[in-house]
Amino acid sequence: MLNWDRLRGMVVFASVVESGSMTSAADKLGMTASAVSQHIRQLEQSLGVTLLHRSTRKLTLSEAGRHFYPGTAAMISAVREAEEGLQILRDQPVGEVKITAPLGLSHGPLNSVLIPFMQQYPGLKITLDCSDVERDLIAEGYDLAIRFGPLKDSALVAQRLTSCRMIAVATPAYLDNAGIPQQPEQLMQLRWILSQPQTSLSLQHTHGQRWQGKVKAQLVGSDILLQRQWCLAHMGVSIQPYSEIIELLADETLVPVLPDWQSPSAGLYAVTPGKDIPAKAKMIIDALKLFFRKYE
Repeated sequence: MLNWDRLRGMVVFASVVESGSMTSAADKLGMTASAVSQHIRQLEQSLGVTLLHRSTRKLTLSEAGRHFYPGTAAMISAVREAEEGLQILRDQPVGEVKITAPLGLSHGPLNSVLIPFMQQYPGLKITLDCSDVERDLIAEGYDLAIRFGPLKDSALVAQRLTSCRMIAVATPAYLDNAGIPQQPEQLMQLRWILSQPQTSLSLQHTHGQRWQGKVKAQLVGSDILLQRQWCLAHMGVSIQPYSEIIELLADETLVPVLPDWQSPSAGLYAVTPGKDIPAKAKMIIDALKLFFRKYE
C-alpha cells in the first residue's frame, strides 16, 4: 500500500539533492526551509536510514541516500512525463478521437471537414460511427457526437453548429420533366421518395402564410442516403436535412421545391461528455462551425 507521506518526502528529498541545499529546495517547492528539513527527517525515520549528512557548509548523500536517490528521481521523472503526456493530449490533436454522427452526414459536411483534418494530422486516429442510433457518449467512450435537436442528457455539453431544417428537393432535370410547383397544393402531383408510405408537411411562406398537408410516397426507403441516391437519379422529390446536402444545393445538383415555403428549423449540435474538451475534439468542432458558417 502506498504511503502518501513517504511519497511527499521522496519528492522533497529529490528536490534537495537536485537543488544542492534545503533553502534552494524550499524556494523551488514553495515551502519554508524548516518544513523541508522536517520532511527529510520524517522520511529518514520512516525508512530507518540516514539519507543526508548535514554540516554547516553543505549536504552530502549517505551511502543509503546514493542508493535511494536514483529510484526517487526516476519516479518523479515518470510523473513529469505523465503530466507532459496529458498536456499534449489536452492541447494538441494526438491519440484517438471517437465520433458518432447521423448516417446522412457521413457523405457530406463531415467528410468535407475530416478529410483535410486527417491529412493535416496523419498521426491522429479517427474512429467514426455513422448511425442514426443515439449512442451513450460516456458509457461507450465517445469524444464527440453530432446531433439534431435539443439535448436530452443534462450531463452532456452541446455547442450549436448551425440551424437545420428538413427541405424538399429534387434534381433540375426531374422538375423540368414533372413541372415546377408554384403552390403547396401542387406538391401532391409530384413523385415522392419517403421513408414511409405517406408523411405530413408543415410549411411556412416567407411572408408568413402557413400550409399543412400530406403527401404519399411512390418510392419508400428506410435509409436517408438511399432516398438521396434515388433523388439524385431524377426519380422524384426527397425530404432531406439541409445540413447534409449543403454542397449539393450550392452547386445546384439538387434544388429546393417551393423555395419560398420552409419547414421549421431544428439545431445541429456538437455534443461532448463534458466542458473539458480535448484539443483533438475542439479543433474538429471549430472546423465544423467554420464549414457551416460559409452557408448561413
